Amino acid sequence: MNSRVGIVDYGSGNHGSVLNTVSKLGYELITSSSRNDLEACGILILPGVGSYASAMKGLVNNGLDHMLIRRSQNKQPILGICLGMQLFVESGTEGGYTRGLGLIPGQARRIQCRLPHIGWNNLVDSRSQVGIRIEEDQDFYFNHSYVIDCSDDLVSAKSFHGELFPSIVAWERHLVGVQFHPEKSQNSGIRLLSSILRNMCNA
Repeated sequence: MNSRVGIVDYGSGNHGSVLNTVSKLGYELITSSSRNDLEACGILILPGVGSYASAMKGLVNNGLDHMLIRRSQNKQPILGICLGMQLFVESGTEGGYTRGLGLIPGQARRIQCRLPHIGWNNLVDSRSQVGIRIEEDQDFYFNHSYVIDCSDDLVSAKSFHGELFPSIVAWERHLVGVQFHPEKSQNSGIRLLSSILRNMCNA
């Protein structure tokens, strides 16, 4: 398949570090808010920094929400990172109810801990059901206050901060979300990104 990677620019997100990390893996990539530019890519990355409501507003204002929904329906690969993964579900509660992309059933809600989850943490209860290599003994960098609730069938790994929550979700090979930041997770993050993108190329 077309292995060109497009980073979705919706006015928020960690574009620079994602671009730098993915470029090290040898992929041709662009960062764009243009539907035409992104439609020409085989794989899209939906990064995430910011609030659920503002992120969805940015997608809707650029018509990117419908494009992402259509691509998911056509089983074209999308990787969501942190807030980008939370946007996969049907709704979020940050700042009040906001409709999400609805790519998978579920809701994003505040984590059951008085402190945000910031720092290094590992993965537990992992299942490599979509061919992604998951290393439970490796730490990844988290920075979030919200998590998603979804069916356990979609969860490839969990992490713990006040509660167990999904840290990797996957629907077949074309839709993968990670709650942490692999682009900030040094070698373990690079290996995981490589595994996910390589798997998506073979979807």
